[in-house]
Amino acid sequence: MRTITVVTATRAEYGLLRPVVQKIAASDVLDLQLVVTGAHLCPRLGETVHEIEADGLPIAARLPIFTDNADEPVAKTIARTMEIFDNHFAAHRPDAVLLLGDRFEIFAVAAAAAARHQQNGGGTLSVLRRQRCAACADGRSARHRVLRRRAGG
Repeated sequence: MRTITVVTATRAEYGLLRPVVQKIAASDVLDLQLVVTGAHLCPRLGETVHEIEADGLPIAARLPIFTDNADEPVAKTIARTMEIFDNHFAAHRPDAVLLLGDRFEIFAVAAAAAARHQQNGGGTLSVLRRQRCAACADGRSARHRVLRRRAGG
């Protein structure tokens, strides 16, 4: 069985990931490791982990990354997140990590996963990206603009 770690940090991306997570959880050939972090575990940001619990999905790990200091520099949170997730990936060694998001929390998780993958000398690493495009004046990816034009928008 292949172990798929799915990391969720916010209500917004969890809503998009939910159907995929449910399919992985129901699979006979995939083993789900659902890791909850970020705003899901932070009382000042809504502590939305209860929504995941209500869905009945098994949570393999709860990895808090935020401190009580709302003014902490983002770079410190990124560094801590990378260390926490590097330790997690070293201990659990998933076959694949599924991430979705455009915030710094998921960036840090992706960096930790990529670094761990390279350290273990593992084959091909694919990073699929669907996020705001800094090069686009309207903040949308070129693919989004093409699809919008085809749809007449």
